[in-house]
Amino acid sequence: MAVSLNELRLAVSHRAGDEMAVTFVDTEEVVLAAPPEGAWSGAVFSFRVEGHSRSEMCFAWPVQVADGTIEIPVIFRSSRIRTAAEALRSAPPSGPAVPVALNGREIM
Repeated sequence: MAVSLNELRLAVSHRAGDEMAVTFVDTEEVVLAAPPEGAWSGAVFSFRVEGHSRSEMCFAWPVQVADGTIEIPVIFRSSRIRTAAEALRSAPPSGPAVPVALNGREIM
């Protein structure tokens, strides 16, 4: 499940508002042993979103769902969500995400 940094940035931009400046900050490998939705392991990317009304930082990561779509949940940092692991735990199983590919074909 390869998703480029640019695809992640575009998903963040789409979720934040296309007029916002989005800058990659860091990648963190996260392993969650048993969140409510099950175990998860992978890279979580953090981005700075300049001028956003809720938060100037967010987390994003690719998730492949059953139909072959790759979704990118985008979770904004807040007083309750400060880390990549907290962002993963807070994300609903099916969103908020931006689909980027279906059966290997880019749709974004």
